[in-house]
Amino acid sequence: MAYTSIYKGFIFIEGYEPTAKILSKVEYKKNFSFNAQLHTLDDVKEQLMEKAQMLGANAVVNFTYGQKSSGWFKSALFSLDDNIKWYGSGNAAILPEEKIKEIFEKFDDCWSEYASLAEEAIFVYAFKLGGRLMLETLAEQRKN
Repeated sequence: MAYTSIYKGFIFIEGYEPTAKILSKVEYKKNFSFNAQLHTLDDVKEQLMEKAQMLGANAVVNFTYGQKSSGWFKSALFSLDDNIKWYGSGNAAILPEEKIKEIFEKFDDCWSEYASLAEEAIFVYAFKLGGRLMLETLAEQRKN
């Protein structure tokens, strides 16, 4: 299965999904703005999600994205705009309910595993910190 991500409950699949019913191609169109390099992948996903939802889609498949330079000449000529721009595109699609359920179950499993690893790391850190505090306290008591 291709890499899948979820943004605000909307599914993005970076590749082919055989169960998807393709509706239309959607593309990210950057509006002219200063500090475009401060835009993020979330901005790309937000715009594609809105366009896909207007078509009745619940996912974007064959999702591609990245950053590219507008070229040194264009950058020098229009120095008010940024040289690096985001791009993104994909196919607005409808995924069957079974596929959506499968994706969200995998997401939930991954999140649960991440949370348990984070809890373990916090426990180990706190245990070591407690040990250090205890040793420092004992060392101070021996000096006095």
